[in-house]
Amino acid sequence: MMLRRSAALAGAICALLGAGPAYAQVEWGAAQSAFEDGLGSGVSAQTDGEYALCAAFWSVWTDALQAGGLASALPESMDDRLASAAAGTLTLDWLAIVEARQLEPAFTTEMESAGGVLGKVLAKDLSATIDFFEVLGVCVKLPEAE
Repeated sequence: MMLRRSAALAGAICALLGAGPAYAQVEWGAAQSAFEDGLGSGVSAQTDGEYALCAAFWSVWTDALQAGGLASALPESMDDRLASAAAGTLTLDWLAIVEARQLEPAFTTEMESAGGVLGKVLAKDLSATIDFFEVLGVCVKLPEAE
């Protein structure tokens, strides 16, 4: 059910901006650098709020790749973890955490935020691009099993 909500949100963003032109405007070099910065930061999600945020950002990204057709515009130079298969797996892992910890209300709130940031990314907002992809980089690391 949560994935449907995110697909609708990502689809709405893609439809609003127009898939082809919006994807061409993404600052892919900045996105890759920000993703790498997040990966190398040593920071990881530690709280329920951060878990919901990670699940939301990965959900929005994965749904934009799949439902919005962004996957075909993703440059080959981008980190493989940003591609559909790996992103989908990571999204499902984060969603399992959200469900197990009963974080659906926080997840829903974070989905709205993540969707808004992705909309800015597609509109070539450099600051939003850095923020969005840095969060994805930080959120590659899942929390240790309790």
